[in-house]
Amino acid sequence: MIAVARIGLAAVLFCELIFAPASASPCGEHTSMMTNFGDQKLWANELKPLQQLKLSETPNTRYLRILLRATSNDPNWNLVVRDRAGRPLQSIAGKSQPAGTTFWTDRLFVNDGAISLESDGAPNVKLAETIRYTVVLKSAENPYYSIQGAKESWVDVYAESSVSSFLRRKAESVGMFIGSDGDSINGSTLWTCSGFVVRSDSKVYFVTNDHCGHRTGALGGRWNAQVCTNSTVDFSWDGDAISRDYFCERVVVRSDTDDLAVLELRAKNEGEAPPKALPLKPLEDTSAPLAIIQHPASESKKVSRGCSALTTEVAEVSTIDLKRDFAHRCDTAAGSSGAPVLDEEGNVVGIHHLAFEKLSDGRCDRLNKAIRVERLITLLATVPTE
Repeated sequence: MIAVARIGLAAVLFCELIFAPASASPCGEHTSMMTNFGDQKLWANELKPLQQLKLSETPNTRYLRILLRATSNDPNWNLVVRDRAGRPLQSIAGKSQPAGTTFWTDRLFVNDGAISLESDGAPNVKLAETIRYTVVLKSAENPYYSIQGAKESWVDVYAESSVSSFLRRKAESVGMFIGSDGDSINGSTLWTCSGFVVRSDSKVYFVTNDHCGHRTGALGGRWNAQVCTNSTVDFSWDGDAISRDYFCERVVVRSDTDDLAVLELRAKNEGEAPPKALPLKPLEDTSAPLAIIQHPASESKKVSRGCSALTTEVAEVSTIDLKRDFAHRCDTAAGSSGAPVLDEEGNVVGIHHLAFEKLSDGRCDRLNKAIRVERLITLLATVPTE
């Protein structure tokens, strides 16, 4: 019960203070390490032939996605999404969307946040209607850093020449979870976490933190149907316009006590070979160097290397539950939740989930926390075999 209460308190603190200014105290305020990363906005418009709908967002926009509903029983219409210069970004045939169905556009990468929708079909007929859109930013808002020094020590997995090909191959199995929740009445928001593939044979299973399934305190609670339906995992969030998207099919198993969730993913592109599963192995040598591959502050894939684990040294620290966690000195940020902690052989020994917290005397523990991989192994053992 103590561990559950501490996780719950951390989540409450995070949700209440995520919009605090960047100058806020770097300890105990954002322990559940997600980060605000965009928004969902209502956009109710009718789409008729020979009419153009325009949408303009902030220049900090990385991409837009639009949710529409087909309304015409005549399948002989087409929709073209264009950028500001008129270049086509996506074409959608009406015959692929029967009347009454809702559908999302692709992720529309635009440099200036501006797009337009154009359609053709029978005159004076409402072909479709826009419902809302998602805007995902190039950079996170007010990211919270949990680092040991004055500056973060991680490096870009692909841009830094010192990163080994071994680590780069491991990084291919790490994805950025982009979650979404809320509605038109209570408001909605987006956030990001990190995670990794733990199975990739007949199905793709992805591990992240349980607290990554809930950010705003919206109606359905953690991992409600809307969160899973609206969420994606991008295994290629590396600074370019290429995406390797997977959709959340269902929550396979989760544990709020251990702050773990296992999701089943479906590739956007059928026939795509999924990322390889990372091997799991309990931490044996706490003196050996560790690495964390993560998406801190919703950035491209980064790796913190050469950091260490702490166990017996922190046995009396009130913010550490050594039955579930070990502490570590790897630099992280909001958005790093769910990132795999790797040993030198590339085995997952832990799953990062909590940042610096305040001790009872008000001092900062300056410790990050990872869930022991044994907890994940136990959780996976509860999943029925196929």
